[in-house]
Amino acid sequence: MEPGIISLHYTDRWSAFDRGSSSQLIPGIGAARCACAVKSFQLVGNRLPTHFIEQVGPETIHVQEFSVPDREPLSGKVHGRVLPVEWIWRDLVYGSLLQRIKNGLDPTTLGFASGATITEGMKLPNILLECTTKFEPVDRHLSNDEAMALAWITPMQWGDAERLITDATALTNVYYEAAGFMVPDGKLELGMARDGSIVLVDVFGTQDENRVIEKTEGDVYSKDLIRNWLNKQPWKAELVKAKAEYPTNKSKWPPYPELPVDLVELVSKRYAEVAYRYAGVWVSC
Repeated sequence: MEPGIISLHYTDRWSAFDRGSSSQLIPGIGAARCACAVKSFQLVGNRLPTHFIEQVGPETIHVQEFSVPDREPLSGKVHGRVLPVEWIWRDLVYGSLLQRIKNGLDPTTLGFASGATITEGMKLPNILLECTTKFEPVDRHLSNDEAMALAWITPMQWGDAERLITDATALTNVYYEAAGFMVPDGKLELGMARDGSIVLVDVFGTQDENRVIEKTEGDVYSKDLIRNWLNKQPWKAELVKAKAEYPTNKSKWPPYPELPVDLVELVSKRYAEVAYRYAGVWVSC
């Protein structure tokens, strides 16, 4: 492979809550995520800048390499740097945003009219963008000013980043909706190319990065299947305690519990269904 190009390989391992990769496999989720990532990159195509080059296997893509803090380049050449910030976008009132409104967040700050009744699934007047740290042991929420300073970008580049996220999300969400899904929120990462332009990097628009809900039945078709199960286990309280006591030492955090067989089968099946309905790719699971 020539300098400046690296492979991204999607495995069948799962992860949640910043704990890292589990050793437990969920058959087919690597190929299913790869299919959705490729579809998302293809949808933005030549309209928006990305680091995507091509798909070279069911679970593998080639991308331009962007440098990552404190890591040596893999290919001997980089096209820019990954910004140390993760963007969370919200298009619908759902999950933690709905809870924040119930806890007192003023809906008018989100663009709703004064006195409006806010219900789950309502479309936000404008897409909401929020930021967290990317390369710290635990993701930390950032104000826009903090994120801009951490990323070392100018106000103009910040505006470019917001437009890029808004446009990419709009393009992919249209296709998710046509496939029978709603996507209330998601996350993505950006890089800065050598010429200062802002670029979509890593991966976006997959079952791991997006919250994917089946429109007819309201069933979950994304990583929330795993998160929701973990939230009900004693392990979650143990993890929260360990994070508080050892925020930078993951070796002190409890190992993942084993996902039950029926959940593994459900995640495998639903990830594959998203790949088929959204990306048009059949994944054997």
